Amino acid sequence: MAAVALVAVANSPALASKKGFDGVWSVNIVAKSEGCPTHTIPVQVSDGTISFSSFGATGTGKVSPAGAIRLNISLNETVVRINGKATGRVASGSWQTAPAGCAGRWSAQISE
Repeated sequence: MAAVALVAVANSPALASKKGFDGVWSVNIVAKSEGCPTHTIPVQVSDGTISFSSFGATGTGKVSPAGAIRLNISLNETVVRINGKATGRVASGSWQTAPAGCAGRWSAQISE
């Protein structure tokens, strides 16, 4: 389940800073280790607020006007913490689960 949450978080294109980052982002999540999944997921950004709900996981976060991204995705007792930076219509960053277990990088682009 942590892997699913991780995928959701990493894929969440937490790329939205007010109108400039608004839209649906396609997020590609890549794990550092084989035991953790790699996925591509859609993430919604509206007025700088990031939201995600899929695989039984939910997430919320923010994109600053400068493009700084912070997102937490929860699935049962696992939390995926995502950080990154959006520039224009692309974004990237890192993610990790707590309790510790999986970590990796993510990249995203706005799909609409």
